[in-house]
Amino acid sequence: MKVISYLKSEIPGTNLYDLNLEEFAAQQTKVDESWLLYGYRILEKGGLSKTKRGGIYKYLNVTMPTEYCQNGFIHDSTRSFSEIYGICPYSCEWLNKLEDSNRYKYIYYPVSVPNNINIKKEKLYDVIYHGGIHSKKYLEMLSKINKFNYRYATMTTGINELTRYALKMHATNVNLTPIEKYNLLGQTKISICFNNFPLSLEQKKNIQNKPFWQNNEAFRYIDELIVPQFKSRINEAAILGVINLVERDQWNVIENFYESGKDFIYFESVEDIPEIITEITRNYEDYAEMRENAYKKSKRYSRKWLYTDILNSHSWQRGKLKLL
Repeated sequence: MKVISYLKSEIPGTNLYDLNLEEFAAQQTKVDESWLLYGYRILEKGGLSKTKRGGIYKYLNVTMPTEYCQNGFIHDSTRSFSEIYGICPYSCEWLNKLEDSNRYKYIYYPVSVPNNINIKKEKLYDVIYHGGIHSKKYLEMLSKINKFNYRYATMTTGINELTRYALKMHATNVNLTPIEKYNLLGQTKISICFNNFPLSLEQKKNIQNKPFWQNNEAFRYIDELIVPQFKSRINEAAILGVINLVERDQWNVIENFYESGKDFIYFESVEDIPEIITEITRNYEDYAEMRENAYKKSKRYSRKWLYTDILNSHSWQRGKLKLL
């Protein structure tokens, strides 16, 4: 399976720049007529050119379901792709029903941490959050963790106003390369994650302009201005031996891959975070089994496995692969 990435719309330094699925295509000796494409620009352009070569075309979508927050209906309406792999189970199901097909396949967010990263680094920091600030809840979280030996890593380009504010007030590490981010993450005991995405009123309106939007379980709580979105940092933390501290929400998509209390820990609100961090850091060795459990599971979500699963047209169900 050949691979083409088109990353013009991606912010430099973000996850897709480190995915490099082309590496595995180069290792294949078999000549075939299948292609895998990834990069948000492909969705923005509406699929493939009519002059594409013949063969089976597949697309990896790691933005689901946030693209439906945009004004237009960004999907493969021309059916350019034989298979589309997305990280939102509800959107895959919705789109298949919408067009009466089975082209949309649920898949995990791949781990891109290189094998030469030391996964047994000394833990220098208590807690880390790396990423954007998408609502006041995130700022409240930062105000809680900055009482500890914390890290907050962010970027200076392609960020919203809240993230700019957080950059000035809380950031400890800025514009890290993926490798630098993985090294920093590996030095930390706990990683904070929200597997959801807050909506603006304009984004809510855009979603409600989509055909049969009510049939997508991802939009069930749209009046609460929130949709699910699995974050890559979950798998990154797990494979680096970092404990995932995850907000419990209306969907809890993390449970498709990891088990609560065994592989990660929930928090109910940001007010709970300091108490949980204190308990973990005081009794850190008691969580060795949890870290090992999560590490073992995360190995199955590597970018190499992803390439193989898409090559063989595998789809993900809760906790297991489904052969298509």
